[in-house]
Amino acid sequence: MSLFTRAVDISSATRIAITDCIFVALAEREGCELLTADDKLMKNLPEYPIVSLSSL
Repeated sequence: MSLFTRAVDISSATRIAITDCIFVALAEREGCELLTADDKLMKNLPEYPIVSLSSL
């Protein structure tokens, strides 16, 4: 599955912007955490490997 296809799947399932979901899909594919300052993104996608910048 391509990165874009996975991002579209995440976006469709969660109603999150595709631009945000591309970063989520990339972190998922690479097996690492996504570091973000967007607390709303983190709250809306709790099942994905996202870490808030404010937690550091």
